[in-house]
Amino acid sequence: MSENTDKFDLPMEESSLKRVKPHIEISSDKISAEIVIPEHPLAVDIEDLLAEADVVYGIDKELVTTINKKSV
Repeated sequence: MSENTDKFDLPMEESSLKRVKPHIEISSDKISAEIVIPEHPLAVDIEDLLAEADVVYGIDKELVTTINKKSV
């Protein structure tokens, strides 16, 4: 099935759900950061979110890859 028709296979209430972009929450001491993934997330590249939040050290690359694969 093509990408354009896949969305029509969803139940009506699921297809009308508002998608929310995941975001990064950084601790007040700036020592740790968490990826917050909402119940109905938009597909985004987690590496891009981390870069936007200036998180560059201590990133679990394997976890980021896993999350990115699941959001496709």
